[in-house]
Amino acid sequence: MINAAAGRLLECDPQHVLGRRCWGVVGLHTSDGVPICRRDCNVRRRLAGNLPCVRQRGVRTSSSGRNQRVDVFTLKVEATSRSWGVLHMFVPVKKDDAPSTPRLPVPGSVGLRGLELLTRREREILRALAAGESTNDIAAGLFISVATVRNHIRSILSKLEVGSRLEAVLIWLSQFR
Repeated sequence: MINAAAGRLLECDPQHVLGRRCWGVVGLHTSDGVPICRRDCNVRRRLAGNLPCVRQRGVRTSSSGRNQRVDVFTLKVEATSRSWGVLHMFVPVKKDDAPSTPRLPVPGSVGLRGLELLTRREREILRALAAGESTNDIAAGLFISVATVRNHIRSILSKLEVGSRLEAVLIWLSQFR
């Protein structure tokens, strides 16, 4: 599944990718044409072994034939101890960007210290966000209003000193590496 923003970036309809594997949708390759996305990719092997993944720079040929350079950040999202999925985050590369050096997105120490400031309820909500739940799903699961969930998320972002839910989730997930 992909969200609307990824659909626009990758020039594909989110409804037509539902249920398909990432390597069948994204089709990234190196600038030399070597496939990055495939069933036995290095990212999946690393995540299966509970190893962190590095940022990758790849090229994707869109359905219109245009080559797009993107950086890909990958996280392992565990549903249970036996079940996990992969979350890919795509960032378009500007023409003047220097070549990507493999590295993990590392949260600042303020963010990690901020985790200690979170209330029990804020931790529940952040855990749900990391599991990919929507604001509506979180509200329904915790029997609270959507507005209350949004207030908690605002508080979480403030305590972690980040500007987006994605940054908060990266900090949350970084504590399990």
